[in-house]
Amino acid sequence: MKDIKFRFEQMKAKYPGNGDYINFRRAVENQEFSEKAISLAFGKLVDKNEYERKDRIKLIDQLARASKPLYGGDLKAKFRPGLAQSYLFESSIITSLK
Repeated sequence: MKDIKFRFEQMKAKYPGNGDYINFRRAVENQEFSEKAISLAFGKLVDKNEYERKDRIKLIDQLARASKPLYGGDLKAKFRPGLAQSYLFESSIITSLK
């Protein structure tokens, strides 16, 4: 939670014109936070009146997926729904250009 809060405050300072959700997403992106840590931090850092409960659940799920890195140390894709097709498409274009 402490790391998320620190990163969130950094993003708010760096991008003051963006909303809390955008800055929160930037704070957790590719950082491998657990869904529980993200959920707790989201509840404390983002205004509860900004999103309905059902929307918050979907947003937290999206944030948890965004927290997982797309590439591992060996540069193999760790596929996330919606990104697998675009990664394969980009790979096929790059391969065909060689």
